[in-house]
Amino acid sequence: MVPGLRLVKKLLLLFIFLAIIGGISLWAVRTFSIPVTTPTPDPIAQLKPLEVVSTKLFTNSDQSYDLLVQIKNPNTKFGSGDVRYTIMLDDQKITGSSYILPGQIKYIVHPAIRTTRPVISADLKISSVAWQELDPLAVRGVQFAVTNSNLSEKRLQGFILNNSDFDVGRVDVAVVLFDANNEPLAVNRSTIYTFLAHTTRGFEVSWPSAFEKTAARSTIEAQANLFENSAFIRTYGGQEKFQAY
Repeated sequence: MVPGLRLVKKLLLLFIFLAIIGGISLWAVRTFSIPVTTPTPDPIAQLKPLEVVSTKLFTNSDQSYDLLVQIKNPNTKFGSGDVRYTIMLDDQKITGSSYILPGQIKYIVHPAIRTTRPVISADLKISSVAWQELDPLAVRGVQFAVTNSNLSEKRLQGFILNNSDFDVGRVDVAVVLFDANNEPLAVNRSTIYTFLAHTTRGFEVSWPSAFEKTAARSTIEAQANLFENSAFIRTYGGQEKFQAY
């Protein structure tokens, strides 16, 4: 055999051998290598913080204070049954907790706060939020409707309908009075316990003295911490719970 042809044949066989080995190696790597998992996005990182929309402090005739704060949840799929906050009255601190549904804007009312000295300013800071996923239909899952209300000189009475299929252990009623300029004039709150489904209950709030201005209208919010209602959570709740802050 011509020496040149022998060399070409050896090189060709070597190339075929290396191609076979390379193909086997590539198949083994693709077959037996551990797949790289894509990390799950952190749900908390995608949530927007609760917003403090407005804060107003009222001075009462007995030197106590009423505080009105409006907060907003910009998240449409997550709410919280445990919102912890701190109220700063100048340099004095008061801690509290509340709850909020997905996409909800609500009032937090603290009436008759007594302090050791006069207060000039008030502020509310959210300290922690235990987020929980809820179906967007949850907002319509329980509806409390104010069917009638009557405001006298220093007293407001009304009735609330639990227009849902859920029995609720406690309903918090926040009352805000506004003057003719649509400015908050006075606030108060009440509580209704053991509120059965499709029933109507009455409530009443009063103030120690007459208002400086005439009350032109009222806003009444009746709400419940539905995250504590096991029947509601089974219907609308998700499995994920997250702690923020």
